[in-house]
Amino acid sequence: MTSTLHNASPRHHPILGEARALFTSRVGVTALIFAISLLPFALATGAAIDIGRAYVVRSRLAYALDAAGLAVGSAPTSDPAALQIILEDFFAANYPEERLGVAASPIMTFVGNEIHLSATANLPTTLMNVIGIHDLSIATTAVIIKETKGLEVAMVLDVTGSMAGAKIAALKTASHDFIDILFGEEEVNEQLKIGIVPFANAVNIGTDKASVVKDNPGAPNRFGTTSWAGCVEERSYPHDVTDTYVAGTGVNGKWRAYAWPPHSTQNNWPAITATKGPNKDCQATAVLPLTSTRATLDALINSLVAKGNTNVPVGTVWGWRVLSPTEPFTQGTSYGDEEFNKAMVIMTDGENNISTTTGTYSAYGTVSQATTKLGCSSVTCKEAKMDDRFLELCAKIKALDVIIFTIGFDLPDGSNALDLLETCATDASKFYNSPSPADLQAAFQAIATELSNLRIGQ
Repeated sequence: MTSTLHNASPRHHPILGEARALFTSRVGVTALIFAISLLPFALATGAAIDIGRAYVVRSRLAYALDAAGLAVGSAPTSDPAALQIILEDFFAANYPEERLGVAASPIMTFVGNEIHLSATANLPTTLMNVIGIHDLSIATTAVIIKETKGLEVAMVLDVTGSMAGAKIAALKTASHDFIDILFGEEEVNEQLKIGIVPFANAVNIGTDKASVVKDNPGAPNRFGTTSWAGCVEERSYPHDVTDTYVAGTGVNGKWRAYAWPPHSTQNNWPAITATKGPNKDCQATAVLPLTSTRATLDALINSLVAKGNTNVPVGTVWGWRVLSPTEPFTQGTSYGDEEFNKAMVIMTDGENNISTTTGTYSAYGTVSQATTKLGCSSVTCKEAKMDDRFLELCAKIKALDVIIFTIGFDLPDGSNALDLLETCATDASKFYNSPSPADLQAAFQAIATELSNLRIGQ
């Protein structure tokens, strides 16, 4: 029997064909496994993208909420509807809803001296939607604490004759705003103390301060048929630029009672009327020592009346004495007390001025007495001395770490008074040039906001 052996080609060899089939099958399985293994990676990538978008939204949400809360906290109103408008306006200005594509709105509640805020947003997902997560809920909260702990402020306010009418009304409005911002919702705050020093050509320290006053009524009687109304003359230099008081009648002791002598044309009495007598141009509103009661401050502001000439150094030195812990006003804490800050706000609408007309009178006494106390006789020289003493007082007060804010109201550009006020302020940011009533109101609001020491609590 003859057999024939056929050589099989590699292409049709049975063993090689099955091997090839096996190889082909394994490639398919591997591809499938690889594709499946990519799914978690793709989902993780999608989740990262969505979470990244959520982080951006949350950051903008938190920023907008903080900004809105600070705006509400510094607002000069306690009306809930007005505060809600402020909240929504500031939130919308800082949360670009159209660009982010996610709607959000803030919620506000008041808890004592704190403003509690929250906001939520629902962010539609992209790739995470594949696994059933259709949106991400984003929430943020903030607490704005309006902190007035440890603050003493002296408001030194010009109530001279030039402030009459609309200007004194504007001052009252601005001063009430100042009080409202600092007190917030509180009527009494033992850690917030504010004093008010109305000044013109002299300061009324109050008839209850008779123990630190001399020549009242004096011999001969300087007051005729009436009595001392509370104003005082200033002591001789340098004791007119200090807060030092030593009991007694020495140069750094008691203040001489203000009593304008009779004069045929300038002050014709003893027939005493509302416009003539020993208390002529003495402010009826006395200094209000540091107090923690809102209503007391508001009542004094309402009582302000404009009359008399401008003596800014006299107002400033009594503002200092109100902040001082020593006599004649002792409500202030010690200088350097780490638990308290001290500040002074000085507002005036005029230049220092004094008359040299015979028969006139001021906190420096008669014309001849003022010549002695100021060291010269001409109007120009006397007013320059007053300017110098004002700046000397500012330097001394600032050296005690008292923060000084100054406001020039309705003063002409380039006036000497504006230059003095800017020099007096603790720094340039604490000087306000306020040409109009609206500017005056804005200045008091800005100062109160800075002093209220708003901070983000959490």
